[in-house]
Amino acid sequence: ALKRLREQIALPTNIPWSETQSITSSKPVVVADPDDDLTREVAFYDQALEAAVLGRERIKKEGGVFERPDDYFAEMIKTDDHMAKIRQRLLDENASIQASERAKAQRDLKKFGKKVQTEKRLEREKSKADALDKIQALKKSTCFCLLLLFDQMALL
Repeated sequence: ALKRLREQIALPTNIPWSETQSITSSKPVVVADPDDDLTREVAFYDQALEAAVLGRERIKKEGGVFERPDDYFAEMIKTDDHMAKIRQRLLDENASIQASERAKAQRDLKKFGKKVQTEKRLEREKSKADALDKIQALKKSTCFCLLLLFDQMALL
């Protein structure tokens, strides 16, 4: 009974390969340590890559088309309205990032401006003090010269 059922559901032997697309690897997957995820994944990757290359060759051999034509347009999953919302959200995020960067730059400029302003004020105060010192020195020297002049006139 099981053999009869198997024969009923079994695929015919004369169907083309493109109907089943079944590929068996040329070498078995052998991994020294099955707990080593990286080597196990690399072995699976190599096996899948070999199967993909063989499958592509078989499809081309049967005359099947493997690549899309250049003028093929696929149906979009998301609507244009949804994509517009996403685009707008991205633009808003970029704008907020740029605004925060500008604000940070303004704060830095303000700090720098205060520093420059303080330095200028100190420089002015120093130049004012130097000028007052020169004036005082000139007054003293002028007074001293005048006193000497008066003394010399008195002696005459």
